Amino acid sequence: MSKQKPRVCIIGAGPSGMSVMYQIKQLYPDVIDFECYEKQETWCGQWNYTWRTDSDEYGERIHNCMYRNLWTIGAKESMEFKDYTFQDHFGKELPSYLPRELHRRYLDGRMKRISTGDFFEHIHFQHEVRSVEYRDSTDDFLVWARNFRSNSLVEEVFSHVIVSTGCFSYPNMPTYPGIDTFHGRILHSHEFREAKEFTNQNVLIIGGRFSASEIALQLNKYGSKHVICSCKEPINFKWPKGVEERPIVDEIKGNTAVFKDKTQFDFDAIIYCTGYRYNYPFLKGGLHFDVGGTTTLLPDNLYKGTVWLKGGNKKLFHMAAFDVFLGFGIIDAQATWILKFISKELSGQSVQWEEMEAYVKEWQKKQTNVKSVPDMFKFQRDFYHDIGKDIDLPPEYIDKAYDILIDISEQKQINAMGHKDVCYKSMYTGKLAPSHHTSWTECMDDSVDAYI
Repeated sequence: MSKQKPRVCIIGAGPSGMSVMYQIKQLYPDVIDFECYEKQETWCGQWNYTWRTDSDEYGERIHNCMYRNLWTIGAKESMEFKDYTFQDHFGKELPSYLPRELHRRYLDGRMKRISTGDFFEHIHFQHEVRSVEYRDSTDDFLVWARNFRSNSLVEEVFSHVIVSTGCFSYPNMPTYPGIDTFHGRILHSHEFREAKEFTNQNVLIIGGRFSASEIALQLNKYGSKHVICSCKEPINFKWPKGVEERPIVDEIKGNTAVFKDKTQFDFDAIIYCTGYRYNYPFLKGGLHFDVGGTTTLLPDNLYKGTVWLKGGNKKLFHMAAFDVFLGFGIIDAQATWILKFISKELSGQSVQWEEMEAYVKEWQKKQTNVKSVPDMFKFQRDFYHDIGKDIDLPPEYIDKAYDILIDISEQKQINAMGHKDVCYKSMYTGKLAPSHHTSWTECMDDSVDAYI
């Protein structure tokens, strides 16, 4: 009797889900069967960026060269430069920093170019997963999804489940005394679409991480009157005129914000850049993922940041359930790791529960030592190395990506408005990316035709 193929449920067809499907087609086209459920009408997730689509911190900060460079290092075939590249898609070398639409077209083109079969027969668009339940008696998962087109429920059984919805869709919105008295617009970076909407306005940004600085610079570029970043820890960028930092908000009085240092300022709008909270309501029983707070570098109860340890018999996996700094490359590596785990091809396949739990505790302890932005980058680099060694990923690519990330951070401190004009070398070829025809501060049209 032939061995039954694993039947995998992939929840979400954004970058994480697309990476899983891509690696299945690349590495296991005849070994693993899969079905994907996506609540939108098409793939690419938040890179679609329409008024219906979630925006997020991930999308705001992902515009730099390492992410496109790292797309291709998930599988060995890609390391020999046989993968799809930006140059293949657009017919020319491009600068290091790219507009969102070029990333979306690349994601779309990468998937359509693969020669091992059509993805769309496996993707159920406009289907939202409502329930995932593990059944001990049959060692499988019962999955329920709502078909929006027919307004009906779909029931399927799978041997494995990969949650690929990420962790950047449920905004963290802390409250402040008097916030209900504010008469202007309040939104989260999750909802941010166009900086032009805030031209000639005073804008308060609450938060000091990556989306805060990116949105502040966008607002300044497109003519906001004044922008203040209110944060617990100083960002310490060399800001352009019209952008400044102040301590965290103490209270709101109408349209006036009072800061911890007792200074005040009047605002037309408030943008929360305060991160996200974990939210997977469809996971039932022992599968329920609730760490009781905002997203982290590596959540508890996930072996290798991937395998759920509290239920599901090591058959429930999470893709990118952590703050992503090293971009698409780490997603491709994680997808490959999961598929090798399912196929029982990892060297550490026989790791016992106790060892897995000890691993999680070890990395949780490491996380407590993260005190700064460079610490966060180093933590993720080390984690990337850890899963990379399991899939024979050349470590030099990870180190090169980390070096670029550190340099980007330093460039932003030196010249926040000019850092996107810096060009970086390809991690593979060593070739320096060309400069764009227009500096970032003067480039007001991000459409593909105008950019290229």
